[in-house]
Amino acid sequence: MTKKVSLREQKKTETRANLTKVARQLFLAQGYTKTTLEQICARNMISIRTLLRHFDSKEELAIAHLRSALIAFRENIHDENRNLRAMRIWRNVVLDGASNILTDPAFRNYFVFLTEEKELAGPLAAILTEFSHTLSAGLSIDAGVNPEEDLYGQVLAAMLVHGNQAALSYWMSNSGRQDLMDLLLETIDTIQENYSDRKGSRLTKLAF
Repeated sequence: MTKKVSLREQKKTETRANLTKVARQLFLAQGYTKTTLEQICARNMISIRTLLRHFDSKEELAIAHLRSALIAFRENIHDENRNLRAMRIWRNVVLDGASNILTDPAFRNYFVFLTEEKELAGPLAAILTEFSHTLSAGLSIDAGVNPEEDLYGQVLAAMLVHGNQAALSYWMSNSGRQDLMDLLLETIDTIQENYSDRKGSRLTKLAF
């Protein structure tokens, strides 16, 4: 049964979407540093106080899409009724992101902006770390081990998340000459193939 969304929640979602849309447009047009919260509010005809109810800072506005993707990923990983393993969920996240980059020029431009804007290097790294921790927890759950004691899962998750980011950067630096989907899937498969033996891994033994 689909949960009914209240008018208040609909309005909140609409406001957040409008704020992130305008923020993206301004960030791409004039850069992150030159864009102010006042400008974003003026375009949306709201006060800064209202904006700050939805986003804590300009940084959060800039990484809003990634934050939403992280929240959805976390919910899927920790869903008690999930029927997909964590690796499959991660693969779907990677493919969805690649599809957006390939089919939506605005999204691609914004992704390039996020990865090249020096002031967002810290927030971007923090988001990737959260993705890694979430994936690590999912891998541990699937293996039936304690996530906090699972060094193998933590290392594997870090390689998958940061390997994906490295592959995306490689693809962009080479002007998209390779097939992006193939490149990202090959990255996942290569990591999986080389680190598939959890029980035989020295990392598993060293953790105990």
